[in-house]
Amino acid sequence: MVSLYPPLRLSKMMLPLLVIMSEPTPASCALINTVVGILYLLLSDLGPEPVESPGPLHIIGAGLPRTGTSSLNAALRVLGYNSYHQAEIMKDRGLHASKWVDVGAGRTSPEEMFHFLSQYGYNATLDYPVVEYYDVALRLYPDAKVIMTVRDDPQRWEKSWNTLISSTAFLWEHSPTLTYPNPIRLLVPQKWQQMRELRCSYGVRSFGLQPCEMLNAYRSKPDGWLAELYKKHTTSVREKVPPERLLEFNVKDGWEPLCDFLGVPIPDIPFPNVNDSSVFVQLRKAWLLIVYTWIPLSAAVCWIAWCLLQRIIELMMSLSTIEKKQKKKKKTVKSS
Repeated sequence: MVSLYPPLRLSKMMLPLLVIMSEPTPASCALINTVVGILYLLLSDLGPEPVESPGPLHIIGAGLPRTGTSSLNAALRVLGYNSYHQAEIMKDRGLHASKWVDVGAGRTSPEEMFHFLSQYGYNATLDYPVVEYYDVALRLYPDAKVIMTVRDDPQRWEKSWNTLISSTAFLWEHSPTLTYPNPIRLLVPQKWQQMRELRCSYGVRSFGLQPCEMLNAYRSKPDGWLAELYKKHTTSVREKVPPERLLEFNVKDGWEPLCDFLGVPIPDIPFPNVNDSSVFVQLRKAWLLIVYTWIPLSAAVCWIAWCLLQRIIELMMSLSTIEKKQKKKKKTVKSS
């Protein structure tokens, strides 16, 4: 008989859950917050609403993922911009994901997609999939400034990308099996399929890759392959964007170069540091906690609900019996 869970892995995941429930700590509370955040992104139907007066893009992000785009996204929001980052795609019942899939398939033009984003009040764009079409935005919004986030060197970016795909994204997209009961396809199958198609479009337009090649190539391609793509991208941006409109920005440099480029005051708070290695570790733990506990937790909830239902039925039957006895007693009194 096939076991539903690998016993060792199950014990490793259930034990922390029991500890969290019995002795909450700051670390365990942070893990639970991450779990709640993931479930909110997956299940929430709450998304931005169209604005009354759409405006143009002010900032075009031309940096690849894993170059500090999440930190820049947080920084731009501190500065008052309504920036569009990959996380936004998870919201709004998958509407954005389906539209980007249509753009990649040629059913919708990039120009239409940028118009759609402006209708929702976004005035800055970052990360995939928008960076695939930064040259279109460059033409549509001649007054917009371009920020290309960069890493210290291409090899570090390649390592960071491979870590993201192998340790985090792969866990989310893996099909459910007896040994890995991934719930995402059961909870939000349409959103899962849309996000899968969207991720597979990365690099198809900008680098001429095959669908899903940028996701899966780390298994078969030689070291340095992705680093060369990084160099190709940065060179292309420098050639296409006029120097006076372009900022090559390393988030390690903080507020000063960014605010100077945008012509805004420097905030009196530290520059945001988002999406570092510790965040990935936290995301991995949270997702594995969801994967390996949702079935036993669901079973426990069903068992509790069944016990309550049985108790309610027993109480109703007891009340019915008492009511019948009372009616019988009244009849006896009347007859006497």
